[in-house]
Amino acid sequence: MQRKRRGCLWGWLFRGSPKGSSEDMEKNAGETPENVANEDVVTETTPDISEGIAVISFSPYVAAGTSTGLVREGNEDSYLCEPERELYIVADGMGGHAAGEVASETVITSLNETLTKDLLRHALESGVEALQELLTQSIQQANEAVVERAAQNWALQGMGSTVALALRNEGKLYVANVGDSRVYLVRDGRAMVISQDHSVAAILLQKGQISPEEVRDHPMRNQLTMALGSNDRPLAPAFRPEDLLPGDRVVICSDGLWDMVSDKDITRLTEAAPDAATAVNNLILAAHQAGGHDNITVIIAIEADMTDEGFATDGIDDNESM
Repeated sequence: MQRKRRGCLWGWLFRGSPKGSSEDMEKNAGETPENVANEDVVTETTPDISEGIAVISFSPYVAAGTSTGLVREGNEDSYLCEPERELYIVADGMGGHAAGEVASETVITSLNETLTKDLLRHALESGVEALQELLTQSIQQANEAVVERAAQNWALQGMGSTVALALRNEGKLYVANVGDSRVYLVRDGRAMVISQDHSVAAILLQKGQISPEEVRDHPMRNQLTMALGSNDRPLAPAFRPEDLLPGDRVVICSDGLWDMVSDKDITRLTEAAPDAATAVNNLILAAHQAGGHDNITVIIAIEADMTDEGFATDGIDDNESM
């Protein structure tokens, strides 16, 4: 499947890990020690852990990046980074072969088309309940899009995706998610998970049967209890509003990051970086250093101080045209 990127001046809908031409993307996305060795000479090759990290910087305050990792052959993550709408979304597909890629791309495409600037503005003006309803209905519509697309092709049956969505507006953050892609709020030396994992391990944590530290290594941490792509029961995305303070870092990521990099290191690398792009790159690099067993996608949005030089006003401007 051809990888796609689509967007406007301030936003990207992105699929996969760009590296050179589109042909190079397909060829190199899954390089491992086994398939980069010279065809004529059998040697053991150590992969460059910085290879394949693709980061896009929108400003010092907003950046996004993705990587296939060091083990997998394809990238089943997709993301939308749209600073104009202050809308940031990560989707992690599943289903094997091309199905995971199709699922996550379908989710991002649906949400990008549904969550228009006008609808977001109207919901924000109407209050938190209206915004929650809009985000919930939009994610449910994305779920239906995945189900319908799978029904049209037997090779895509059973595909699914997570989604983690963060919307910023005037010092507020609104989070909605399904699955185990996460939204972190990094503040004052601590990374707080403000999304809700939908996994067996998360249920055990809620019941007090395991500790937060045990979630990361629990064998059921990636066994999802809810994902897009199913009609078995009504989809109920988690939703949470949060106040933001100047200097807060919002990190939206697939489990390829948090499964490999500790919350402590997520905090350290995010706060130590001079800008969002450096933080994104360093987080993905840390996941590679830990083994890079999965695809890794990270978006970082920093809540800037309005007195900072180069600060761009947050929020959806009523005077801006679509």
